[in-house]
Amino acid sequence: MKPGLQKYIWPARRRFAEVLALLLGLTGIVWAQVKMDGETPTAKLQQMFLEASQAYDANRPADAATLYGKLVDQGYKSKELYFNLGNAYFKSGKIGQAVLNYRRAWHLAPRDPDIQANLRFALQSTSALTPDFSTPVRFLFKLGLSEWIALATFSYWASAITLALFLVMRNQHVALARMLAAMLALLILGTAGTINGYIACRTPEYVVIEPRQQALYAPLEGSKAYFALPEGSIVRLKEQSGTWFKVTTGQQSGYIQSKACAPVGVR
Repeated sequence: MKPGLQKYIWPARRRFAEVLALLLGLTGIVWAQVKMDGETPTAKLQQMFLEASQAYDANRPADAATLYGKLVDQGYKSKELYFNLGNAYFKSGKIGQAVLNYRRAWHLAPRDPDIQANLRFALQSTSALTPDFSTPVRFLFKLGLSEWIALATFSYWASAITLALFLVMRNQHVALARMLAAMLALLILGTAGTINGYIACRTPEYVVIEPRQQALYAPLEGSKAYFALPEGSIVRLKEQSGTWFKVTTGQQSGYIQSKACAPVGVR
């Protein structure tokens, strides 16, 4: 491993404030539930998270991955949880699963530098294939779908209010016209980002979680291999044919067994 990269791959608990935020989030989700076996569900979840962190620190990444995975299986979503799970899988040598969870964390926080660094390093470790987006589309992925929706909603109402003021305040036409133009520009940008997010949802991302995979020309065992899909490769699903997925990456499309990949699916 290159010097200096360990600080990105190995941290499990990261900043104290982030861990505290995750625990508070779990508390809020289950606060209304009844007590079970003399212990609240909240306490059990907090204990599970802390046990996972302790297992990671004790160099038991497989145990940490199991415990973090149980939280994910129960429906909890958090960039910190996915990030820690990705770290545990990476240290266990399961690069595909590590990329899968780093990618999930990235979708929730696409500008987080730690998530970006770990995801990039995990992909490079297997020469995995990644989505080939144009520059405008890459820009639209700088924000998450919820952030684009919030921007579009805000700019829509701001445009409506500014237009109303423009119609009744004749002595402020120039200033209000400039403000209206700015709000309309934000509305167009927010709408574009929202549409891009929904298009991405319609062609969901998958990550290759098994090593030594090949995309085939046809959904048949023994079919000719088209191109290699290293472990951790990020692809998009085009269609399903029985137990086969037709996936695309860049300009290439081929078939792979569905059990060899897993959906990102956090939007």
